[in-house]
Amino acid sequence: MITDAHAHYGPIRGMVFSDEQMIEAMDRYDIERAFFSSTIGLAGEARAGNDALYAMMKKHPDRVLAYCVPNPYREPLEELKRCLDRGFRGVKLHPYIAECPMDNRLYWPVYEEAQRRGLPILFHTGGSITNPDFRFTTPDMIIRICREFPGVTFIAGHMGLERWLDLVNVAPEVSNLYLDITMSIPTVERIEVAAGIVGADRIVFEATSRF
Repeated sequence: MITDAHAHYGPIRGMVFSDEQMIEAMDRYDIERAFFSSTIGLAGEARAGNDALYAMMKKHPDRVLAYCVPNPYREPLEELKRCLDRGFRGVKLHPYIAECPMDNRLYWPVYEEAQRRGLPILFHTGGSITNPDFRFTTPDMIIRICREFPGVTFIAGHMGLERWLDLVNVAPEVSNLYLDITMSIPTVERIEVAAGIVGADRIVFEATSRF
């Protein structure tokens, strides 16, 4: 069974896909299930975005798994608990869009709840030295949070993009950090390097049943 660990639901880059188109795309590539997060939620409207994704999950309960997107500035713990009560299975954070660095204390209630419940947290990484999103999830920041919350499975979305090797090289310092190759220019060579450094079992496209 293939489970896509990093999918988005809602408008993205000026495009909108229907629920049926999303399921058809999964069928085309033999993806049985996918973890989705709401693009509306990532853009700041957490409650509305999570509600839209919940409706999709209710329509396709065997195909759609949901990440809750909490807004760190608007009662994130309350929104997370609301989502979990509805069957959401993890958390998606986008520190760059939220303009809230990964090590900001506003995220602490989310990290603590995720650790208490054994939830995975997928978070955006990426960029180059000149790309502003990099400063919100630097390798040092990521390692620090992984050590602070060792019971949380953290999934580094995009594996750092242009800074992929910087992230891969520090990943062995913690055991609860996984690397997601989505949109990471995932050439065979890069994946081989990453697998050689952190182990193939920590390279994520297909999520295992533990998630």
